[in-house]
Amino acid sequence: MTKRLIICNICRKKENSENIYLFPWRDRNYKTIYKNKLDEEIKYHWDYKENILNDHKYISNLHEKILINLKDNLNFIHKEKKSVLFWRIVLGPWLRYFLEAAYDRYQQINFFLLQSSSSFEIEEYNYNSDLLFPKSVESLAKYIFDSEEWNYNICLKIFKFLKAKNIFIKVIDDPIIKDRFEKFIKKADKNNYKKLSILNKANFYKKHKYCVFKNTLNLKNELFLNLLLGQIPILNNPEVIFNENLFDKNIREKLKVNFNVENKFEDFIKNFLKSQLPSVYLENYKFQYSLINHYKLPKDPKVILGTSQLYFNTPLMFYTAKNLDENNSKLFYLQHGAEYGASEIAYGEDHELKISNTFFSWGWKKENFNINPIGISRSTSSFKNINYKKNKKILILIRSSNPYFRISSSLYGFKNWINYINDTSNLPSLLKSNIKDNIIARFTRNDLWEQIPLWKEKYKNLQIDSGLDNPIKIFLKKSRLVICSYFSTAFLECLTSNFPVIMLMKKDSHLIRKNMIDDFNELYNVNIIFDSIQSLSEHLNKNYDKLYDWWESHKLQETRLKFINNHSLENKYFINELRRAILLNNK
Repeated sequence: MTKRLIICNICRKKENSENIYLFPWRDRNYKTIYKNKLDEEIKYHWDYKENILNDHKYISNLHEKILINLKDNLNFIHKEKKSVLFWRIVLGPWLRYFLEAAYDRYQQINFFLLQSSSSFEIEEYNYNSDLLFPKSVESLAKYIFDSEEWNYNICLKIFKFLKAKNIFIKVIDDPIIKDRFEKFIKKADKNNYKKLSILNKANFYKKHKYCVFKNTLNLKNELFLNLLLGQIPILNNPEVIFNENLFDKNIREKLKVNFNVENKFEDFIKNFLKSQLPSVYLENYKFQYSLINHYKLPKDPKVILGTSQLYFNTPLMFYTAKNLDENNSKLFYLQHGAEYGASEIAYGEDHELKISNTFFSWGWKKENFNINPIGISRSTSSFKNINYKKNKKILILIRSSNPYFRISSSLYGFKNWINYINDTSNLPSLLKSNIKDNIIARFTRNDLWEQIPLWKEKYKNLQIDSGLDNPIKIFLKKSRLVICSYFSTAFLECLTSNFPVIMLMKKDSHLIRKNMIDDFNELYNVNIIFDSIQSLSEHLNKNYDKLYDWWESHKLQETRLKFINNHSLENKYFINELRRAILLNNK
């Protein structure tokens, strides 16, 4: 009997028939998975460490190969002579995330086909796929990271490409599903065309020598740095604006993606990429480029300073690329995450080191790159001036995840993620009642895996914060200890501020660089990091009432200082040293 293969929750389930799921966790009640341990029957290709490492290296190499090809062909189409650096800044992040997502879906389908010899039926719905791609990096997440519509489309294309003998595709005309696709596309790509008139207003930053993107530092430090540089701070970063030219089949047919194909996946990408290249690089490129000189930004900056803006902001990516490519501007980039310098897989770090002239790390160095270990750029004031000894609360920080997984050095794959959710949700039950009663569980803003309902069902009287209601400082003032359930910036901020903190970091679900393993092992040895939820809870049960003795011990403090000197150095002269580095570049 032919079974129904459900690609995602868009697909209709067949009554009185066995429905098999390509990504099972997307079609089930998450709490059912947690309770009944259905994760044991789910097979996922990135549940294996060796796959993650090998695939990261493969995608990185493929990214470089395709980037060179796109550079040549887009230059030809647009009659440009832009450098690899220009295109790396403008489209490099999109290309990486696209390749990761495409490879994930392709490998999962291969993984599925290898495991089953049964016959399966897939429904193909009548919808227009021409516009089913992100028009710019601003909508990239809505498509590639979170969207059932985009996921369905690429999986259907892969099944058609592979032509597996046991897969039968049935064409269905379903107006409801067709309407769903149309509504998704309209909603996903926000156009700020009405704001075009703003670009004609006065540019107060035109003559600035230095461009400090808004939100590079906190408000106080951004103001202070700009004043030291003799200029006013930039109040807003520009938003992407499109004209009406978002899709042109003729232009896309002219794009030749003709890199050297080495396997079937690359053969698929060679054909599929044309339909997925964002409009801002093709149909809308000339319009985007024409806007650069109209942005309320410095016209000829000697230095551009940023920290995370060059991933999901089209105007800033074009602006930076043009100034580096044509005006010989320098890009200074600040570290903006905990895993930099420590994780085995770090696309963001690799990308930023390639595009920046100087990279400012929180303490670590790397050979053959111009890295200034200036110290942690984030303010740790929220963690200071708190007398934790008189407090009783325990603040637990819980992370979330996208519906579909990406290559990562931490909690990679489905099984590691489910184990994480089970570990963290079981923690309160392992603690003494007086500790459990003092827990504050703080979640991230997007609870896509329904962790909050799970916790509320298990612990009726526990204080739970969704991450939307209150700033973290309110909870820190009440806490004697922070529990980081993952390797995060908050963990480093606590260490740097000498605020008591412990972290769950299971060795078999994290990929730490070989030259950093000893640094982390020392934190395991003094019970700051734990390999299991059981050992973490045992330590907390034992030391809750005498936290000061443990945290202030000579060995722990010595280990803490050694670690932060390499990973999150506190520098009270941070702004002055940053200013000095910027001014030295101008001589």
